[in-house]
Amino acid sequence: MEKTNANTEKVENLSGVITGIDKQLKDNRKILLLQTDMISENKKSHQNELDTISKQISETTGSFENKSASIDGLSESVLSLEHRFSETIQRVEQVNILVSEYEVKQKRWGWFSKMTKGRK
Repeated sequence: MEKTNANTEKVENLSGVITGIDKQLKDNRKILLLQTDMISENKKSHQNELDTISKQISETTGSFENKSASIDGLSESVLSLEHRFSETIQRVEQVNILVSEYEVKQKRWGWFSKMTKGRK
C-alpha cells in the first residue's frame, strides 16, 4: 500500500506538473498570437509608411525632372541671347565705323566745297 500511495502521490505530482506545463503552453500560445498580431500590424504600418515615402520620392523626382527641363530651356535661351547680344555689339561697332567714315567724308566735302566756292 505504501508503494501505491507513493505511486499515487507521484502521479498526482506529475499531473500537477503536466497541468502547469499545459497552462504555460496555453499562455505561451496566447503571447505568441499577440506578438504575431503586433508584428503583422507593424508590418502593415511600415508598408504604409514605405508606400508614402516612395510616393514622395516619385513626386520629388518628377519635380526635379521638370525643373531640370526648365533649366535646360533657360540655359538654351541664355545662350541664344548671348549670341544675339554679341551680334548686336558687332553691328553697333560696324555702325560706329560707318558713322566715323561718314563724318570724315563730310568734313572733306565741307572743306572741298569751301575751297570750290572761293574760286568761282
